[in-house]
Amino acid sequence: MMHKWLNEQQRSLSSLLKQNRVPHAFIISGADGTGKLLLAQWLIGILACEKNGFQEDNVYPNEILQQCGECKSCQLLKGHGHPDHLVVDTSGNSIGVDQIRQVTTFFEKTALLGRNQSAIIEAADTMTESAANALLKTLEEPTANSHIILLTTEISRLLPTIISRCRQISIRATDQELNNNIAINYVTTFASLKTENVNGDTALLNEFMLLFYQFLANPEERSRLLLFMQTHTQSLNWCEGLIADLMRYNQGWLNNNENTAIDQQILARLQHLTHDDIWQVQLLISACKKQILLLTQANRNFQIEKLLAQMTFYLIQAYAVDR
Repeated sequence: MMHKWLNEQQRSLSSLLKQNRVPHAFIISGADGTGKLLLAQWLIGILACEKNGFQEDNVYPNEILQQCGECKSCQLLKGHGHPDHLVVDTSGNSIGVDQIRQVTTFFEKTALLGRNQSAIIEAADTMTESAANALLKTLEEPTANSHIILLTTEISRLLPTIISRCRQISIRATDQELNNNIAINYVTTFASLKTENVNGDTALLNEFMLLFYQFLANPEERSRLLLFMQTHTQSLNWCEGLIADLMRYNQGWLNNNENTAIDQQILARLQHLTHDDIWQVQLLISACKKQILLLTQANRNFQIEKLLAQMTFYLIQAYAVDR
């Protein structure tokens, strides 16, 4: 579902599509959750659709174009198998030159289905220097009917020469819009989260679980948890699964696991946290994980200490509220 605050950008891009004036390259920037990927996928869908009809005279000037969803191209995009569209693998800590060379090679080939070729590069600000220079060459010498969309949360990290060769789209949603979107989606998000595979270290996970929930119940006491998280690198990943379990427990979807023997007083204390409180803690954890992944010289121990300090501040305020 497209966010309402993207409609203005969709109308502007629809106008360019109708005039056949779509730029070769875009940078879509904005905070996490604002819909950068949604907007990029929408644009790619229109470019690929065989029945988009945006050159027809009867299209209204302010109409937001939509793909038909029925043609072969639409079906292939939906199944993530369109031969003329490339999604760059950005699952690692950074985007290397080999990944960008794949983009160059991809655009050197002729489109197989339609006349347009496209590529999406998420987390473009994580490109290495050599990768950025390789992409710059592609941007300087674009092939016909090729379109590259870069997504970033921090456009300032991109080379100025790359920025100057792309049409910039900055997505900004108001706090109220984002909060409304979170309110709709956060329960579904928690329902889909799973605890990371612990590779047989069940006892270690249970030890961490007790420390983590004790901290959430008594946030002033974080020294033991801090030491554990700084010693065991996988613990930051476990946090999200435990937060998901806490949400399920507070929703009544999950019973206390007898194997972990979590103190009933701790569970009673944690039930004072609202769904929004738990969600905000999850956002802090996600932000910390991202920071550690994106900063090449990140001090992991400092980031974890900072995370627990932020969680402590928030939780103390949450418990202080008279419910």
